[in-house]
Amino acid sequence: MNREILRLQSITQRLYGNKVLSNIYFNLFEGEIHGIIGNNGAGKSTLARVIAGWQQEYEGVIFLENQKVSLTSAEMAMNMGIAMVPQDPDTISTMSIAEYIFTLRKEASKRVLLRRREMEGKTIKLLEGMGYPLPPGMAMGKLTRSQKKFMSIAKALTYNPKILIFDDTEIGMEPEDVNLFWGIIKKQCLNGISCIVISQNLPRLSEECGRITVLRGGRIAGTVKNGSCSEAHIMNLVLGTKDREAGKIPETHLGREILRLEDIRGIYLKKVSFSIAQGEILGLTGADDAGKEELGDILYGCKTCRSGNLYFCGQPVTVKDPQEAVRMGIGFVPEERDRFLLENQTVQDNLTFLQMQTAKNKFGYLKPSIAGYLAKDWCEKENISEFAKNTLNEVGGNVRQKLLLGRWQDKTLKLLLLNHPTNGMEQKERRKTLERILEYSKSGTAVLLITNDLQELVSLCHRVIVLKKGEISGELYKEELSEMAVTKLKLM
Repeated sequence: MNREILRLQSITQRLYGNKVLSNIYFNLFEGEIHGIIGNNGAGKSTLARVIAGWQQEYEGVIFLENQKVSLTSAEMAMNMGIAMVPQDPDTISTMSIAEYIFTLRKEASKRVLLRRREMEGKTIKLLEGMGYPLPPGMAMGKLTRSQKKFMSIAKALTYNPKILIFDDTEIGMEPEDVNLFWGIIKKQCLNGISCIVISQNLPRLSEECGRITVLRGGRIAGTVKNGSCSEAHIMNLVLGTKDREAGKIPETHLGREILRLEDIRGIYLKKVSFSIAQGEILGLTGADDAGKEELGDILYGCKTCRSGNLYFCGQPVTVKDPQEAVRMGIGFVPEERDRFLLENQTVQDNLTFLQMQTAKNKFGYLKPSIAGYLAKDWCEKENISEFAKNTLNEVGGNVRQKLLLGRWQDKTLKLLLLNHPTNGMEQKERRKTLERILEYSKSGTAVLLITNDLQELVSLCHRVIVLKKGEISGELYKEELSEMAVTKLKLM
């Protein structure tokens, strides 16, 4: 057994008073590839950020090579030999590859600047050693997402790390690049470098890792050795509860087709095709690179698709902007709660503004006085009158989410797009939101529910589509819908 290089004891991390990591015990051996897996929100990235010094405040103890350390900054962690490659590295488009790789590294921090020729020479040698040669003078802005990830790996290697952390780095990579990525990891481990690999690719983790740790709800659900258990056992650890099957949805008559997509392509999406009927709740889930959030933005006119056809109520359409989407009868609740909201205005003023955007009278507009009256009435119904005069930066996420949902009150919608509508909500408010979704369905509105919450998918949806790397990896109807079935399509 190789010597232990890293040990975490009782690590707890809080965000806005809530525990996102709880009592984490984790260790890593020299030259080990240690995989970490779990559903979205399990705490994987937070754990990586703690180890890499990106989370300054945490409870518990960290030992590096049997020495107690305090990792309170990324620079401190890098000086100790810990480097992290994030899912999407920050880059400056005008910077050359060589400048990106050698900017803000150890030499720079010591005020020793590399000459351009020396820097480019080192870049060529480094990239050739990785098996990923690119011209060192090429601008970062001209690289693909996959190429930028490899440049981020190269940058991490310049620190001569003892520990490398990969946070969902393979997301967005082409298949041939994924093989090269794992080849680089294995080569580093042969050189004694320890690697922590966060990934949703369970088959590849099972193939490459000595151990796999499962995170669930901010806790360690289990750590298994390679070959000691089946992938089905690991998926059970990911779920953590008895596999919940689809609940009984109140009887809803599914009417005519409302929306049909044919071969839609985007930045992440690759030839996605499906339809949704009147009154249907269609769940859409997948990993971060699956393209599900991009699809919501395309359907609401916030982004344009690169190719493909959209049909709305049987007619070919192009949704040019959100205003056109509203005119067509499409509503949208985004994941980012500050979108469409006025940060320095009061809750009531925000709702008045939203009402004027989405409601009209017979003359084509809604008077500010009427919009204000509706806003005040809505605040009373939602029991948030006490916050009506508060500005947005003085209220919590629950009130903001209520505003984004409240803008569609009393509207006749044909399609409602919901992007992670209950994220961060208290249990009581979450229950109310789910009840409203069912009410929209019963009234004949088609609902596209974009979420990673397995319980919501199996309890609310008539059908669930799982996206993987921009393509549909599977479709589950009510009679075959369960948390295990969804998880299997996401991870396998």
